[in-house]
Amino acid sequence: MQIDSGVRPVRAKASTTQFIAARVRGARLERGGRAILREVNWSIRPGQRWVLVGDNGAGKTQLLKLVAGSVWPTPDRPGVREYIWRGERWRTPQEVREEIAYLGPEFQDKYTRYRWNHTVDQVVATGVHRCDIPLRPLDERERRLVTRTLQRLRIASLSTRRFLTLSYGERRLALLARALASRPKLLLLDELLSGLDEQNRARALRWLESTAGTA
Repeated sequence: MQIDSGVRPVRAKASTTQFIAARVRGARLERGGRAILREVNWSIRPGQRWVLVGDNGAGKTQLLKLVAGSVWPTPDRPGVREYIWRGERWRTPQEVREEIAYLGPEFQDKYTRYRWNHTVDQVVATGVHRCDIPLRPLDERERRLVTRTLQRLRIASLSTRRFLTLSYGERRLALLARALASRPKLLLLDELLSGLDEQNRARALRWLESTAGTA
């Protein structure tokens, strides 16, 4: 697996008051006695964009989840995992987990498995509330945020569609909108473009290009 630096936005003043800085050093992760990650080192600074490159099974997903705080390194060789946010330094993800958004294919599968068939605007609203299912109606400010997010990805026309009626690519973009609606300070995307049809791939790429210089 390779960790390649992505496009560094031109904004020079991105700081830990706006975004989360994260660092993994010497971390090891094992599953069933097999090492998935070995002595990994990775630093993510505010304003950077990165691309993980590697074969299937190389550990890309697990590394993203390690940074997101949804998996933990091997206890006897945890290495260092730390986060800087609003001038504070944290050695565990607990204190910053609500500010990190991770989007991977398994979350899309979860909607299918549990037959969560909410409308797209309801799905995006769960990102605002950081929950899996709608808990309460949106207020006016939150509704505007949902609308802007859908417009940003050019999928506003899907707002009243039921999630399970969408194509695979439309579902992926709806869940990307959900992640963005949480206004994360660190966004981790796993296989965002995998399986997307031409139209939705173009939408995703336009969004990625539009974030250069603003992340």
